[in-house]
Amino acid sequence: MGRYYAAIGIPPSATLDERIRVLFRPGAMYLYNPEPMGTLIERQMRQMSSDIRSKSDWMETINDADTRAGWAAEAKAMGSTDAEFAYVLDELAYYASLHPPGSNVRFSAADGVWFSDTLIDAETTNKFKNYAAILERVPDRQKDWYPNDRSRVLNLIDPSLFPLIYSRSKLCRQTGTSPQAALRIEDAGEFPRSLEGWRKALNITGDGESAYYIPIGIMQYGSYPSKEQCWLPSEFRVDNNRAVTIESYINNLHPIKHAALYPVIARVFSKFLPLLEQVVTDLVHPHPPRVKADPSKYYISAPPPGEGDDDYEEFEPWRRRALIDIPKPEPFVAPTRPVNPYKLCGRRLQAVVKMSSIELTSKRPIYGGEDWSVAGLDNERIIATGIFLYDVVNIAPSSLQFRETLGSSFMVDQFDIDAVVNVYGIEHDKLVEGDRASQELGSVGIKDGRCLVFPNVHQFKVPELKLADKTKPGHCKMLTFYFVDPSTRIPSTEIVPPQQ
Repeated sequence: MGRYYAAIGIPPSATLDERIRVLFRPGAMYLYNPEPMGTLIERQMRQMSSDIRSKSDWMETINDADTRAGWAAEAKAMGSTDAEFAYVLDELAYYASLHPPGSNVRFSAADGVWFSDTLIDAETTNKFKNYAAILERVPDRQKDWYPNDRSRVLNLIDPSLFPLIYSRSKLCRQTGTSPQAALRIEDAGEFPRSLEGWRKALNITGDGESAYYIPIGIMQYGSYPSKEQCWLPSEFRVDNNRAVTIESYINNLHPIKHAALYPVIARVFSKFLPLLEQVVTDLVHPHPPRVKADPSKYYISAPPPGEGDDDYEEFEPWRRRALIDIPKPEPFVAPTRPVNPYKLCGRRLQAVVKMSSIELTSKRPIYGGEDWSVAGLDNERIIATGIFLYDVVNIAPSSLQFRETLGSSFMVDQFDIDAVVNVYGIEHDKLVEGDRASQELGSVGIKDGRCLVFPNVHQFKVPELKLADKTKPGHCKMLTFYFVDPSTRIPSTEIVPPQQ
């Protein structure tokens, strides 16, 4: 991992903010994936670890001899070796050590995803549901149904409506420090008229020292920044005790008409901080690969030397006979990750807020799910996503899914294709065709009241949802926070007045 940090320009002495800023600079996470491609054995070990972590009491029973014996039997039935199981047990003990006594924050069955089922108390949840219901009680013509799934996905707060438009939006330098202040703006403001105009108006230079981030132009790699628009985050003030105050309006949530919802959202946001802190800490102190593969050692014996056009005729018979050296796990070594996570207290954070409801009925009992995606574009600087499943009723068991993908096609020498298929378990056709390779990271069950946060380097997917009882309606309602990189600021509702 030290080589990865060096490759993208992070010195060993860098602070956490500096590491985050470089990790999430435009294109960086796509050019250099912090998680190396996992071998087939690593994926099997990951699945073994995930299966154990999916048990609700795994942290309480990890040191119980009978429990371990049961897990060992399950692992052996899956074809795992003693060395692989020993590694997973040591890794699980390390994960358990990251949870302080009495903590309600847990490392999920999906790598890199943290969750809790008891984060939001019943009083806050009920208040939130009651106020959220007001957003649903609008005339049908005013409802914001997702265009590709009409009558299934209802957007209650949609950040894609009335975003910052570089060519049209107004810049006001003093809007105050409350959601309502933006409605009382006396400043005439200005219209920068272009992306470059916004850069000049906010005194953004190329040295990265400005208070705000706006992209210079289109990147060659990665999730491209938009030259036309950007989500508008809100300002969340976090005090030293993790109490949160919202200091600018939430885009598309009227700060007076829905004023009662603001402090409830602030309280929910405050409860998400321990999850976000763990995710950010994992990003700057990533887990090393469980199994290290060396391409120079794919084969146990060396290929015959040769030059010229006849090499293939000499190489092919050897390749068919050659034994492939499948890499094995070394003993587990804990990452150099601090036990106490990166703290976000005493800071002003930015986040984009979204609320949506997947509505199913006996006539429309199935939601088709979503495509794999990451949140936002480069200019929106989303570092992590937090989801509060605040109201799940009559939905058949299902899970949110996660995977990782390489930043570019997995390039393989034609003579190494068979070895890579065996070592990594990648489909032969994908290697021949040069497709992007991806690997599953696991899933987290959809459960009423569950909160989870995951890094925005994971691809995420809401799966197909069905009614548990087809004779009754059901729904899955979510509050989503898209957390902006805490080391960087982007234009927010603090300086862009309401555009509705």
